[in-house]
Amino acid sequence: MNQGLIDIHIIATNDIHGALFPTEQEAGIMRAASYVKMVRRVSDHLLLIDNGNALSGSISTYFFAHTQNHFRNPMITLMNKMNYDASGISPNEFRYGLSYFNKAQAMADFPFLSANILHSRTKEPYFNSPYIIKTFNGMKIGIIGITSKGLMSKETVETDSEFAIEDTVRAAKRWIRHMHDKENPDFVIALYHGGLNELVQGSDYKELTSNEAEAIIQASEGIDVMITGHQKKTINKMIDDTLFIQAGSNLSHLCHIQLQFRERTNTFELVNSEANLIDMTAYPEDKQLKDEVYYEEKVFRQWLDSEVGAVDEDLALNHYEDFLSHHPFKTLLHDLLKSCTAEITCCHIPHLKARGLQGRVTQHDLYQSYVSIDHPVQLLLTGEQIHKIMERSSAALYEDNGIHVRQEMMDPTVITDWRGFDYTIMLDRPIGHRVKTQLEKEDKYIVGTTDYIYRQYSDIIARDQLINVNEKHMIELLSSYLVEMAE
Repeated sequence: MNQGLIDIHIIATNDIHGALFPTEQEAGIMRAASYVKMVRRVSDHLLLIDNGNALSGSISTYFFAHTQNHFRNPMITLMNKMNYDASGISPNEFRYGLSYFNKAQAMADFPFLSANILHSRTKEPYFNSPYIIKTFNGMKIGIIGITSKGLMSKETVETDSEFAIEDTVRAAKRWIRHMHDKENPDFVIALYHGGLNELVQGSDYKELTSNEAEAIIQASEGIDVMITGHQKKTINKMIDDTLFIQAGSNLSHLCHIQLQFRERTNTFELVNSEANLIDMTAYPEDKQLKDEVYYEEKVFRQWLDSEVGAVDEDLALNHYEDFLSHHPFKTLLHDLLKSCTAEITCCHIPHLKARGLQGRVTQHDLYQSYVSIDHPVQLLLTGEQIHKIMERSSAALYEDNGIHVRQEMMDPTVITDWRGFDYTIMLDRPIGHRVKTQLEKEDKYIVGTTDYIYRQYSDIIARDQLINVNEKHMIELLSSYLVEMAE
């Protein structure tokens, strides 16, 4: 370091999606550790941060959350060993339940930050202070976490009574002003788990309201770097005086920002900066880090290939659009919902990568059959509400040698399929006038569906219409079905 100059390295990750072991997205966390070690060897001034979505999203995190929850959380173990300084919070952190996240947070040697996830009763930040200050040779860097309100509206039912989600832009503006007034940082980093609105393609309302990076910058003064997430893009660009950067997903890349400051009498002047997205495939896995979770990996791999059961009928999905026709896997999901909820059932595409079931089924096959962690729920809906959901769902469908989805209009996983009453969908009719049912508009019906549909249509379904949430999720119900078939 030159006299009077301070060099600082910032390494940021986002959307790791729980990729722990080599079978999952090339074990990016292990490769990232090699790169971080390399930078630490040349600089004591390193800030290592994550922008959320590290704790779920893979079969290994599913395994440790649902079958081995007495184990230490291996992702937190690795992040602690890498000496992370802070993490933002993604809505996906709560995919396996609030208690799962709370255990992970308690084990972490670093704070999880969010300015707009509040206690439902006190309206104070749920996870304590939403920002931290890191000091290097007297120079202060502020790191604040912000979570997309639009994305939080899609997550688990369990958090409804615990959290109040403040408007993203308003919370960011208030807390950034507070941090500047109280701490007077020389440089500010915003960990925003959401994306840039300009990258949203099409007219999907949920996406348009989930990516507010530009609006936060316009409303808040003094953000130097905004690390974004969720969109699975590699972004490295300046908008006005703010650097926007995002490293894709599954740690295919990480962000490396190098800053150089000159010390003045009472301040620090930024004299040089460079931001790069580093391709992790060029770096080896860190063997020392792999050894930290050797036992956990061994137990996981044994479980992965263990047999659950078998199916005689071909229930495989070759493409998610198979679900739009009469498919036996869809019938099975309706039957499972009906067995624990109601006569009227509403099913949906589980995940774009869901494979259904076929032949001998291992734990790996079972997870891949559905992928998502959706809990059955009972809802009390009027005929009018059911009709509205069906109309919205059918708006993105079109017919061309089969039924297809316009993904630019709607996430295919919110397309609904109904059983328990007669209805007709006429795709040649105008949007909003495609559905005909025999349901009475004012009558009320008990409907069985998943918490995912309840949250996705939360502008139509009120909270007090939720009657019951099943403790088991759909993958567990599929597992029970296979065990019963084998008996």
